[in-house]
Amino acid sequence: MRRLLIIITALVGGYYLYFRARYTLNPDQKFFSLLFYLAEIHGYISLLLFMFDMWRPVHPEPPKPPDGIKVDVFIPTYNEDAYLLRRTVLGAKNIRYPHTTYILDDGGRAEIQNMAKELGVEYISRTEHNHAKAGNINHALRKTSGEFIAIFDADHVPQSHFLDRTLGFFNDPEMAFVQTPQFFYNLSAFEEKYCHDTDDHWEQQEMFFHHVQPGKHYWNAAFFCGTCAIIRRSALEEVGGIAVETITEDIHTSLLMHARGWKSTYLDEHVSTGLAPSDVISYLQQRWRWALGNLRVMFIANPLFLSGLKLSQRFSYFSSMFSWTIGFQKIVYYLTPPIMLLTPLMPIDRFFTSLFWLYIGNLLLQLFAYKALTKGRGSIFMDELFNMLNYWFLIRSFFRAMFGLGQQFVVTDKGAGDAKIPLSVVFPQMTLMLICAGAMTWWILKIVHGINLDIMSSSIAAFWTVYIFFLAGSAAYRSLNKYDVRSDYRFKEVIPVWYRSEDGSWRTASTIDFNTQGISLLAYESLPMERDLNLRIMTETGTVETAVKILYKRADDNEYGVHSYGAKFTNLTSAQFDLLNLHTMKSTIPKLMAGVWKTSTTFYDVIRQFFPKIKKPQPAWKGLPISTINWPGEWSHGRIVHLSQLSARLVTKEKTESGRKHEFILLSPYGSIEGVMRVQSVSAPTKDDLYEWRVHMELMTADNAERLAKLSR
Repeated sequence: MRRLLIIITALVGGYYLYFRARYTLNPDQKFFSLLFYLAEIHGYISLLLFMFDMWRPVHPEPPKPPDGIKVDVFIPTYNEDAYLLRRTVLGAKNIRYPHTTYILDDGGRAEIQNMAKELGVEYISRTEHNHAKAGNINHALRKTSGEFIAIFDADHVPQSHFLDRTLGFFNDPEMAFVQTPQFFYNLSAFEEKYCHDTDDHWEQQEMFFHHVQPGKHYWNAAFFCGTCAIIRRSALEEVGGIAVETITEDIHTSLLMHARGWKSTYLDEHVSTGLAPSDVISYLQQRWRWALGNLRVMFIANPLFLSGLKLSQRFSYFSSMFSWTIGFQKIVYYLTPPIMLLTPLMPIDRFFTSLFWLYIGNLLLQLFAYKALTKGRGSIFMDELFNMLNYWFLIRSFFRAMFGLGQQFVVTDKGAGDAKIPLSVVFPQMTLMLICAGAMTWWILKIVHGINLDIMSSSIAAFWTVYIFFLAGSAAYRSLNKYDVRSDYRFKEVIPVWYRSEDGSWRTASTIDFNTQGISLLAYESLPMERDLNLRIMTETGTVETAVKILYKRADDNEYGVHSYGAKFTNLTSAQFDLLNLHTMKSTIPKLMAGVWKTSTTFYDVIRQFFPKIKKPQPAWKGLPISTINWPGEWSHGRIVHLSQLSARLVTKEKTESGRKHEFILLSPYGSIEGVMRVQSVSAPTKDDLYEWRVHMELMTADNAERLAKLSR
């Protein structure tokens, strides 16, 4: 079905261009007409290259890794924040397969050297800092001896099973590297769109990492992305190490390895998690580097002409590089409709019914194919929104790449800051808005004054002019609004907390969100402001006993006596910092990723994407913490996964027996619910050593029963 859809879409698109060339080019305005037609050809070539990559996506099953392989884990860094780097180093240290972790510090910071010593990892720095990240890695290659090198950027945290899932592919002696996707945990990042209530999620790079790269794998053209990958040392040495001629050393290096006959594998699994740019400045800085580097590779090592590549590899690599030229097509599309309203210029000789229906049919077929090939995950509007945001700097980067200008590596700042976004960032979009507004005003004035118009062509131009105006406005609005004002991302997770009240007793509360700098608390009594509060945070990796200072109080829910507070940690030790980070890596992030990375898998599911549907918010009980007494004075902690009146299911690391009764405390938005529950059944342990209890709740006071009833509705 997939390949039939691709063939039909390609044939219809080709016929549309043939029809346009034969019947609709305007001989009176050849330059304008040909320019618009060339933009359509560009779009068709882009479509063909995209569908070529999507021809047959492959999802290989990892073989079992052999024992005794020597692996080095490289974490190159320059000026990234120490707390971000520490999180990555902790993740690397906790990789299960035996390995040696190296911090490659191009900044030569004493703070980072001390961190390496504290955490028990190796530290490498250099006196000369030529060729940025590529030079840093090449220097480390000469100082190490591992047969395989796993590479992680300073803000990309590997999961403990990373090597278990990737090393087995190297049983093939021709395998050069294994690339894995980049998942991003800061869902408030500039390039992401996320609704916490419904788990609806869109991320700009999802298309590449979860659809395009698996397709490239089929053609043995999945390429190295600079991080979250593992490379065979001998393959790297054969091409002279990491390529230093361009600022996108990753794709350049993999292109050279493929040209030497090496293979690559793409494993589309969550085995690491990173940080995406938080605002438009850092986003554009990153995209500028990618565009400049990819286009420079196209000029100096064009895959269409590089010897050693198969034809399929040439097309697949060229597809990735050609996509960065889309700015030229977009500026033609953006300016043509307002020009049609402002001037007599027409890109089409005449509009007639058959052209209109052919255009509509071709457009709808391409939209459907896009949705189907991406399993319902693609968003045309969001793609076009970011095309609008990027078009001008993509044009500039093309010419700079052509002449080899601006080839300096700049580290992308991923953390949020307080700097204001300058209006110059959205100058291209604001200019388009002014042009479109002027064109619409002029068109309306001509209608009012009875000036003779071609109603069909001018109406079509007016429609697209309004669309471009709102698209540019949406891009400008998104750019000027900061979506994450914290320096470190706050994870939304409900974790049970105990705090010491003023009378000295320990009472229950829960987190709303948290990071290693602060926490939001939900309590069932008023807490003192601007004073230290002793806490026990019951994470799945251990109890963090520390203190916080309450900084502000949010709106109260007086009906239920629930109070929300914002607080910061006052004396978090390194060990407690690490414990919270381990909890986020082992528990919070995997659950978060499992919730947001969903794909439609059937043809029916894809069809449903085209029809409006009501999004149901998550139930209030989902994920709430529940604490149970296993033995006198011994508490264990779990989470609710289902609640229906007095019946519930919860997951916990503790094992129990059917028929046994436990006292419990369930923390809810309506107050603390306490009582006794009877275990009806216990599941076998999962791969994460979790047990699911099915329980029946009983022996509660009237107040507790009322809160439970409201919660289960």
